[in-house]
Amino acid sequence: MAKAQGSVVYADSMKPVAGATVKAVKDKKVETRLTDENGEFTFDDLTAGEWAFSAVQAGYRPSGVEKFDPGQSDEKISLFLTTQASGSDQEAGKKFFTGILIGLLALIVVYVLLHFIIPPNTTPLNLSLVDLFGRIETQLNASSDPATDAVLKGLTTGLATVVDSATAQTTRLSAVDKQVAVRLAETITLAVSSGQKDAALDELNSLRRLIQAPPVSRFQFWGDVPLRFLEIMLWGLAGILVSKIIQVGWYLRRGSFYSQGIVMHISHIAATPLLVLVSVLILSLVTLKVTLTGGNEVNIDLSDPSIMVAFAFIIGTSPWPLWRFIENSARRFTGQLEDSTGGK
Repeated sequence: MAKAQGSVVYADSMKPVAGATVKAVKDKKVETRLTDENGEFTFDDLTAGEWAFSAVQAGYRPSGVEKFDPGQSDEKISLFLTTQASGSDQEAGKKFFTGILIGLLALIVVYVLLHFIIPPNTTPLNLSLVDLFGRIETQLNASSDPATDAVLKGLTTGLATVVDSATAQTTRLSAVDKQVAVRLAETITLAVSSGQKDAALDELNSLRRLIQAPPVSRFQFWGDVPLRFLEIMLWGLAGILVSKIIQVGWYLRRGSFYSQGIVMHISHIAATPLLVLVSVLILSLVTLKVTLTGGNEVNIDLSDPSIMVAFAFIIGTSPWPLWRFIENSARRFTGQLEDSTGGK
């Protein structure tokens, strides 16, 4: 059996709701509990699997259904109640729906224009590598003697490792280009060790062009700060706008759109991009391992720009779980900080 805990609050004031009925539904099974004076509830004996939680109280309506698997997480569930209006406001809903659509289209236009207006980064990837290449070229062009050859071999020994380390964290080179850079460095080392200076010089020039003037595209994802942060926020904003289009469209179809909920929708749209930025920056420090059907595992590196913006869009569509992730991360951090300082 699994345990699920959470709280019910009023959406407008965020005050706890005492005596509200909380329903947990899975397939045809329904469990109910009442909230205590602090608006909190506990289900102690839920079976494994995903349950749908909602809160009910006379004179109020639930803001939605929260799906949660208590066997997979110990996070607390947050449920909200809003004032029960005398009737739905379909006209206001249609206007709001239209506004969100226009907002999404405007975001797309702004995003494309920014990529047209802001020039791509053409600076060298790594100035230390450029300097190293210059010293290697000097030794390759120098007259051959034992001293020169010794210096040259010292500069090129382990060159592939140096290049790999210098390009590992950059987002301006694709994974394929990074592999090409490492292979060129390996070829240079082999050519030098076998005395083929002309071949080494040719490969060095190819490698230097890749580092000094990496391939650029006006529509490539931004990899340098602060544009990198801006792109994450824009994709997070796109995610929440798409989510709201679907959600509001669903309310309109059911004839249950209430104008009181517009404030909550706007707050999600305004706050989600910043929450997405914080979440992605935290998660970009780790590599996610995803198990696919059949047991195959795929490693997802969130520092890759294309994966980063995709992930920003995905988590932007879910404001409440996103907020809980930030809140729980803050609690863990402050709790560890308190333990490390002895509670002071």
